[in-house]
Amino acid sequence: MKSAEGLAFQGPQNKTKCMKIEKPDLFRFLDYRHYLAELYNINKERDRSLSYRFLAEKMGFKSLNYVKLIVDGERNLSSAHLTEVANFLKLSEDEIKYFELLLKFDQSTDIEKKDQIVVQLREEKSKRLMGTKSICSTSGTTFR
Repeated sequence: MKSAEGLAFQGPQNKTKCMKIEKPDLFRFLDYRHYLAELYNINKERDRSLSYRFLAEKMGFKSLNYVKLIVDGERNLSSAHLTEVANFLKLSEDEIKYFELLLKFDQSTDIEKKDQIVVQLREEKSKRLMGTKSICSTSGTTFR
């Protein structure tokens, strides 16, 4: 689990406090809504004052219930809003690419296009796994 930078916000009784947003591993998810829900749930357990309203505000959405509507499947996250979400969560380039593929998969109605996106998602997952796993030989040499 990764954490984004501490973010200052108005907590209960208008007290300002700093909070680190813990991020679940994006590459475990095949649905961006499930990722956002998990992100919320993990952080809500850590700090009961966290709200969807706070997340929407910090992500730069005008509608303060937008994140809740996205998680509930009542609204789609547009690719135009991907930048705001990525900035707030401090996603890496690989994570942004993967998140964007999740958006495209969710919003595509073409079965062939969805199949192509699934292949791309698998490739991104494989690249990530290949880049993070090391195998040590008995001689102590590390292979990637």
